[in-house]
Amino acid sequence: MQPESIQNPERTAARRLYQYNVDLKVAFVLHAVAKLRIPDLLAEGPRSAADLAAATGSDPDRLRRLLRAAAAVDALTEEADDGFGLAAMGELLRCDHPRGMRGMTTFFAEPDVLAAYGDLVESVRRGVPAFQLRHREPLYDFLARPEKKEVRDEFDAAMVEFGQYFAEDFLSAFDFSQFSRFADIGGGRGQFLSGVLAAVPSATGVLVDGTAVAESAREFLASRRLTDRVEVRIGDFFDVLPAGCDAYVLRGVLEDWADADAVRLLSRIHQAMGDTPEARLLLLDSVIGETGELGKVLDLDMLVLVEGEHRTRAQWEDLLARAGFEIVGIHVAGDVWAVIECRNIPA
Repeated sequence: MQPESIQNPERTAARRLYQYNVDLKVAFVLHAVAKLRIPDLLAEGPRSAADLAAATGSDPDRLRRLLRAAAAVDALTEEADDGFGLAAMGELLRCDHPRGMRGMTTFFAEPDVLAAYGDLVESVRRGVPAFQLRHREPLYDFLARPEKKEVRDEFDAAMVEFGQYFAEDFLSAFDFSQFSRFADIGGGRGQFLSGVLAAVPSATGVLVDGTAVAESAREFLASRRLTDRVEVRIGDFFDVLPAGCDAYVLRGVLEDWADADAVRLLSRIHQAMGDTPEARLLLLDSVIGETGELGKVLDLDMLVLVEGEHRTRAQWEDLLARAGFEIVGIHVAGDVWAVIECRNIPA
C-alpha cells in the first residue's frame, strides 16, 4: 500500500497547515504560563489548580483550562485531584533556571511584538520593518522607553538564552583553540565568551557592550571565575575597538542591521585588527543556502522587527569586501547557524 502522502498529497498538506495553526496556539499557551510564573510556583512540587489560581489572582476555571493545555503539550504534568506539576519543558520556563528559555518564550509572544507580525503584509508591500509601521519607531528605540522595561528585560534575556543554547553548536563546528585573545563585540553578559574560554584555558578575552549589560556581565564572568581572564569594556560598537586580539567575534549582531551600518562596524573591526595576517573575524550567523531551511523562516524576525536580514553567501561576500575582508571558510553549526571565518583581504 502506498503511503498516504502519495495517495492524497492534498490531505497531507492540509494536515501540515492545521498543525502550523496549532503550533501558534502553543506559543500563546507557553507565554501565558510563563507570564503567570506558574513554573516558579510549581518548583517545589505539584499544586492544585485552585491553589495556583489563588496564588496568581486568576479565574479558577479559566486557569485550569490553560494548565490543561500546557500539560497537553508537555510543559506541565496533569496530576490526580486537579493537580499540576512541572515537566522538563516547564522547568526551562522558571525564572531561576540557569539554562532556561523563558525570555525567548515571553518576548516573541508579547502583545507589542505580536502586533508587529500582524503588519507583515503591509511591511512586505512598503519595504519597512513591520515593528516600525506598528509602533512608529525602531525596535531598539521602543525598548529604551522606561515604561517598556519588562519587554526590554525579556528581550535581553532572550539574547542571553540564544548565546547559551547555541554555544555548543558553534564550539563543535569550529576550532577556537587556534586563538589566544578574543574580542567579543556585543557579547552581552559573556555567556558565549565564557564557553570559548572554558574550551581554550590558555586564552583571554575582551567583552565589548553597552552600559546596560556591563554590570551583569561582570557578575556573570565572576560567577564563572573568569574575572582575571576577561576585560569588560563599555562602549558603542562604532567607537574605537580593542586592538591586539587575534579573533574578533560577532555573534548574531549583523543580522539585525542594514548593510550600511553593518559595513561601518566591520570597518571598525578591520581597523582594530590591523595588518596581522593570522587574525580572524568570526561571524556567528546564518548563511541562507548553506545552513538549514529553518534560517529562512527565522529571517522573518529580521523582516518584521529590524532592518537586517539573514544573508546568502554572495551577500556576505559583498558586505565583507566593502569593509576589507574576505571569507576563508563557512563552518556549519547545526541547522540554522554557521561560523563564517574571515580575514583581511591581502594587499
